[in-house]
Amino acid sequence: MGTEKCARGWDLANFLPLLAALLAQYWAAAHPTAVEAYWSSAYPLIDLCLSTLALLLPVSPTEVCLLLLILGICWLLARGFRSRHLGPLRLVWRGVCRSALLCGLLALWFLAGWGLNYRRPPITQRWHLAVEQVDETRVRKLAAEAVLLANTGPITEPSEPWDLAQDASRLASLVRSVCHQMDGPPPLLSVAVRIPVAWRLLEWLGIDGLTSPFFHEVLLNPQQGSRVRNAVLAHELAHACGYAREDAASLVGLLACKRSPNPADRYAYALFVMMHLWKVPLADGRKALEHLAPGPRRDLEAEWARLKARRSPLTRAQSALNDFYLRSAGDPHGTDSYSRVIILLAAHRHCPSLRRDR
Repeated sequence: MGTEKCARGWDLANFLPLLAALLAQYWAAAHPTAVEAYWSSAYPLIDLCLSTLALLLPVSPTEVCLLLLILGICWLLARGFRSRHLGPLRLVWRGVCRSALLCGLLALWFLAGWGLNYRRPPITQRWHLAVEQVDETRVRKLAAEAVLLANTGPITEPSEPWDLAQDASRLASLVRSVCHQMDGPPPLLSVAVRIPVAWRLLEWLGIDGLTSPFFHEVLLNPQQGSRVRNAVLAHELAHACGYAREDAASLVGLLACKRSPNPADRYAYALFVMMHLWKVPLADGRKALEHLAPGPRRDLEAEWARLKARRSPLTRAQSALNDFYLRSAGDPHGTDSYSRVIILLAAHRHCPSLRRDR
């Protein structure tokens, strides 16, 4: 009888990490100032440890851990089928307990390593961006600026294969510069940037890039548009720097591209802005394109065609799952945050303390 009670106690203990993760989420949501202190003090040390590990390994630790996780689940299922003497209900209960333990440990790792950054004070509050004052006129000025930048952009084809090391080093320095100006000293951002072995999975899911919250490495899809890929890379580097929300990461990444001395970075900024203008109610994308030169227009249409061609039930399911994840992690706008960067950029142009980017 005592052994059975002890076993039940251990089963219930499997839920403690998951409970701790839920309590940490609620605590972080109620104390954004403390989360900001975590970003400036503890997060740089965590980032240094995790990114150093990712840099030392010749392969992506995220992919390795994902493979080990799949193999471990298969092993546990096989082991469970061999333990038929426990009975079906006991087997199901044990599976639920082990799943809760695994999910809880992963959730704690996610929150401590990166996920708490979702609960930082909104970037509009930290940067004093008056988004409520953004109107059609300000968005039109932003669009005109992007068109002008695109018309003076590069007309040569980007180098192939993609020189990730050079682009990542340059953009990481620019992202840190933006962070330092606005939020104080950021992490070192010595992040590993890779094209994963399973990059085709990213293409099937409609993902151009992602930042692993567990190892602070950036994984990129090599099939993404060559004209906008530097903007995607800068966006992911901003994630690694602790800007978890999509609109904040896009704002930091796009400002880094805009400040860059490299014409390809500034061109990627212009195309990225024009791609998202169509999703903003205040913007009239057709009017913005009236003055676009033939070269940038072809690049923009090619990028739209690429995105349209890969639409599928799988990409729509991924988008819905991503929206749920973002909202549950603390981003109230969900996937709408990607296009909300237009409003933030328009507000940023009229911020008195940031006139160098106007």
